[in-house]
Amino acid sequence: MNASVIIGLEGLPDMALYGVPLVFLFLVGAITFLIPVGLISSELAVGWPGGGGVYGWVDAAFGRRPAVQAVWCQWVQILVWYPTALSFCASTFAYTLIRSWQRIPPLS
Repeated sequence: MNASVIIGLEGLPDMALYGVPLVFLFLVGAITFLIPVGLISSELAVGWPGGGGVYGWVDAAFGRRPAVQAVWCQWVQILVWYPTALSFCASTFAYTLIRSWQRIPPLS
C-alpha cells in the first residue's frame, strides 16, 4: 500500500515527464525510506512481542498521551486516506474500461 501512495495514478502525467531516470529515484526512495521503516517495525515487533502494536511501542517509549495521538493519527489515515485512494483507483480503472462513460460530457 505504501508504493501505491508514492506511485499513484494522479501523478502519472507528472512522472511521465521524467522518464526512465524516475525508476532510479523511486529505488533511492525505497532504499532510504521504505526499507528502514520495515526494519524498524520488525525490530520493535521483536523487542516488544506483546500485543499493542504502534500503541504499545509509543507508550513504552514516550507515555500514554503520545501513544493515543499516534494511534489516532493511524486511525484517521486508515479511515480517510485508504478509501479515498481506493475509490480514485477504482473510478479511474472503470472509466478506462467502460467505453460509454468516456462519452459523458464534463460538468463545467
